[in-house]
Amino acid sequence: MDKKQQSKNGPKKAPKKPQSNKKIVKIRIPLGPRFLVNFLTTIIIFLVLVSVYSSIAGTESDIKEVSISEIATSVSLGEIKEITVKGDKINAVLIDDSKIKSVKETGSSLTDTLVNYGVKLDEIEGLSIKVEDDSNFWLVALNIGGFLLPLLFIGFFFWFLTRQAKGQGMQAFTFGQSRAKIIDPNDKSQKITFRDVAGAKEAKEELLEIVDFLRQPKKFLDIGAQIPKGVILMGAPGTGKCIVGDSLVLTNKGLIEIKDIPKYFWVNPKNNDVKGAILPTFDVIRVRDTDQEASHWYDLGMQETKKIILQQGVEIEGTYEHPIVVMNEDGYLEFRKLENLKEGDSVAIKFGTGAFGVSNEVNSEQSYIMGLLTGDGNLSHSSRIGFTSVDEELVSSFKGYIKNNYPDTPIGLATDGITHTVTSWAVKKDLYEAGMSYLLSYDKVIPPFIMQAPKHVIIAFLQGLFDADGYFSRYSFGYSTVSKKLSDQVMITLINLGIVPQRRLKNEKDNKHPRPVYEITVSGTELEKFSREVGFRLTRKQEQMVKYLDEHNTGNTNVDVFFHISQIVDRSWRELSDKGLSKEGLSKLAHKNRTRKRISRQTLTEFIDAFKINGLHTEDTVYLESLLRSNLFFSPVSKIEKGYSRVYDFTVPKTHSFISNGLISHNTLLARAVAGEAKVPFFSISGSEFVEMFVGVGASRVRDLFKLAKKSAPAIIFVDEIDAVGRVRGTGVGGGNDEREQTLNQILVEMDGFEQNEKVIVMAATNRPDVLDPALLRPGRFDRRVTIDLPDIDDREAILGVHVRNKPMAEDVALRIIAERTPGFSGADLYSLVNEAAILAAREDRKTVSQYDFIRAIEKVLLGPERRSHLLSKKEKEITAYHEAGHALVASVLPDTDPVHKISIISRGRAAGYTLHLPIVERKFKSKKEFIADLAVTLGGYVVEQLVFGDITTGPSNDLQVATARARDMVTLYGMSDSIGPVALESDSGRVLFGNAPGSKDHSEKVAGEIDAEVSRLMREAKETAHKIVTENRALLNIIAKSLIEEETLERAEFDAILRANGVTPKRDVDPILENVG
Repeated sequence: MDKKQQSKNGPKKAPKKPQSNKKIVKIRIPLGPRFLVNFLTTIIIFLVLVSVYSSIAGTESDIKEVSISEIATSVSLGEIKEITVKGDKINAVLIDDSKIKSVKETGSSLTDTLVNYGVKLDEIEGLSIKVEDDSNFWLVALNIGGFLLPLLFIGFFFWFLTRQAKGQGMQAFTFGQSRAKIIDPNDKSQKITFRDVAGAKEAKEELLEIVDFLRQPKKFLDIGAQIPKGVILMGAPGTGKCIVGDSLVLTNKGLIEIKDIPKYFWVNPKNNDVKGAILPTFDVIRVRDTDQEASHWYDLGMQETKKIILQQGVEIEGTYEHPIVVMNEDGYLEFRKLENLKEGDSVAIKFGTGAFGVSNEVNSEQSYIMGLLTGDGNLSHSSRIGFTSVDEELVSSFKGYIKNNYPDTPIGLATDGITHTVTSWAVKKDLYEAGMSYLLSYDKVIPPFIMQAPKHVIIAFLQGLFDADGYFSRYSFGYSTVSKKLSDQVMITLINLGIVPQRRLKNEKDNKHPRPVYEITVSGTELEKFSREVGFRLTRKQEQMVKYLDEHNTGNTNVDVFFHISQIVDRSWRELSDKGLSKEGLSKLAHKNRTRKRISRQTLTEFIDAFKINGLHTEDTVYLESLLRSNLFFSPVSKIEKGYSRVYDFTVPKTHSFISNGLISHNTLLARAVAGEAKVPFFSISGSEFVEMFVGVGASRVRDLFKLAKKSAPAIIFVDEIDAVGRVRGTGVGGGNDEREQTLNQILVEMDGFEQNEKVIVMAATNRPDVLDPALLRPGRFDRRVTIDLPDIDDREAILGVHVRNKPMAEDVALRIIAERTPGFSGADLYSLVNEAAILAAREDRKTVSQYDFIRAIEKVLLGPERRSHLLSKKEKEITAYHEAGHALVASVLPDTDPVHKISIISRGRAAGYTLHLPIVERKFKSKKEFIADLAVTLGGYVVEQLVFGDITTGPSNDLQVATARARDMVTLYGMSDSIGPVALESDSGRVLFGNAPGSKDHSEKVAGEIDAEVSRLMREAKETAHKIVTENRALLNIIAKSLIEEETLERAEFDAILRANGVTPKRDVDPILENVG
């Protein structure tokens, strides 16, 4: 369903209420001519003040600001002709007359600062340096003016609003004010009615009672009927707040790409439950780390995305609504959606998490050699391994490893004189099994076994990689690669170890560089951590770095800073100063940092130590100390890009966050239509917006929201994602007395406090009704539940009609046919389908969207994009063709299966080929015969590989998982086992129900053994059925497979023609169950 943008403006005037004894205060701001004149006068005065201030301040703010290390580099390269120093500020004029500015280290002269960054004295002597006094009148005036003018204007503006509102509106400006978006029923641009919501017929009929009550309450009250106080909407999620598949996620098994989670953890394909995935998370409210087991993992298909790139080079790509942690303008942590981020926003990088795996497939010695080979090795020639180096220490390490582990293997020297070669399949096989690739420069990666290994094994690999390809130059460590994936892995691994590197695009792809080059550097305070945690094994490189660190102070580099917290620090310092406990040095430091937008980690440490020594313990000091100890590094957003990618997501209970790419990631329409239909004010808020860091704020916002709604009654309050605050109480680690539970308690109190004639209805939405607190669902609260099912064919046609509005459609578009081919699609899936079809048309430079675009889009949404570049060998192509032919043949011969719609051996998504089945008639039930037939069809490819090739590949692995899960459901959920009988032995896939512990068994170990035996029997019988069909129709199997090898794709008409030519009747357009009814 579409979501139209919601206005933040409240209704201009609330609808009239029946007379009561209660006194109602109405606040009204007059909008007459005098108001407009006063308002325009205020704006003009403000613009004049800004202009005057700008003319005095000059254009210094337009000068590009760079780090002091970049200034030092430019001096060394002779790119700067003049430098002006004012206090700690540096203004430089380049050779091309462009200007840059920076800030030097406090308390150090410019010369000392440049020398600390590796500039030679003779390079400084040829430089024109001017020192200006920063204590002149204009500087003081500018500092005072920059501080006072905004305050004066803000004070005047609020005084003006207060005067216009006659003093009654100021009570709204409170911290506990509700953040609900208010929709005016008279605003036509915001109005949504049931006509705008396609499908969901039964849900709309249920909600019409709500509409009727709000329109004609007297009719219900006269007869003694009471409309439910709360209505909860339940349904499957349509989209998620997700990130792209190559995002690296920290887990208890190490660093894993989020798309590969099912490879390393058990994921239930039916409801996306994930077992055993324990993730490091971050509690933004309490500003602390914790570990939490994820409950669900989702693959949510192709969606529009935004990529955020930080100044440090860290990046993340996710859906527009995907939130990450930032430092807001008030100096507090908050989740902010990617769509709301802008350049300059301060994003938190979580370093030093220390999440490592326990895989022992590779030891430290082998890991180091794998690092060396990843840097300067080659495995692309048959059984040969090559290591290219002129460094005797590295060559000795390589030769020593081969001699110690493969004593009979000779080591040769290539014709170039520097490449040392080993020709041995045994050695190469061991490296392949450990995860090594061909080591082509552009596809180098850290092998998976290394990524999931303990800390010492990961460090050994990095040391080998850096010994071979890393360098230490002047004042920083550096490493360059053309492999984007390897640079991502190195970046996130270093961050996990507690080192925050910087990455830049050293060379873009052009005529000189066939591939972009990514350079990772470590300098300043991070260089000390790097030397301590990783460093080099190669003696000359390590000695060079240690010598630099011994001779230079790598303290405050003005890079590791906290943004926007100056006012919080100043507030705490004033409390200390008022008690006479602030010493002169601390007072000077406070004065210097008062107007700054950022404070360094070193300076914040000094403040925290002073606060602790003097016994100052307030909410501010507790927050600042938590922030300092939280291992967060803040980096501004430098670039934002749009994209379109396959996205994935986790559900992490309690903290609702996980670490991805080093960043902290977080995990309506029907209700609004009810308000539009009833023509009443609509208050919309997300459940997560109630909860704040401070205890009591959530409850205060609940009170304020209900107060506003009662004043505007009749009205609707809509709480989206109510499971954010409405989960079962008392089940968390911290007990029952937390902010979320206080918020929930206040919601319950407010709903109990409704009078019968108050005409306020609370609606809520969730896709996790199983985790809600039972108190929310008892009579008198959310006692009406409306389930929104997946749309049927008529609903899908109607939804498609809504989504194709304002899109140019070709004459051949038939929405009914598209609806027939999309069973099981949700409203969000259909939106994605229409969008994908439009993208395909635009990509091919056509002005209208055709039926062919929709057909291709269906397959793309279902199976993923075609991967024609994923070429199969001749043998693999033959195996894939026979595999898919096996599925199709079994499905065509068995009576209780859906007809084959399409067969292809063109790779899509993760599959090398696919067989697409679509039902002729949509059904709500599935019979035992159909389940058994489906098992045989699913095993058809497995059976054919055994029969035709005498061997089994990894191709049927997903088929086996799907078939086994289906057979287990038959036995444990649906009572379809003859030996065990009609008993439901498991709850719905082990999901939590009203606080019950997950994973608890509902049967004994003996019964568990019987279940396993019954599942094996079903699988064995399905295999025998498939084997019999394939054996009896071997000639037809060969024909289908050969046709696939030649054509690559067979549509339904072509496949049916092959069946008829060989004596098999294609499926008729009659449902096999309904055929025998009556």
